Amino acid sequence: MLITDFFFLRPLWLLALIPAGVLVVVAWRRFAQGNNTAWRALVDEHLLPELSVKAATAKHQRWQPIALTIALAAV
Repeated sequence: MLITDFFFLRPLWLLALIPAGVLVVVAWRRFAQGNNTAWRALVDEHLLPELSVKAATAKHQRWQPIALTIALAAV
């Protein structure tokens, strides 16, 4: 198969990659930001470690943006 024989059946579907990429970036930033940013204005600093997500749970949630990327690429 030559590269000249390659074509897309529905090339307008490639436009769906733009909002999919934005969605992945937003999910990745939200994951990297953590959950305690909203609490900083309401709770004292010395209490934040008790309210934040523990490291084991954070590791478990690390796969979510990656799974979102794979799911959007498979569509």
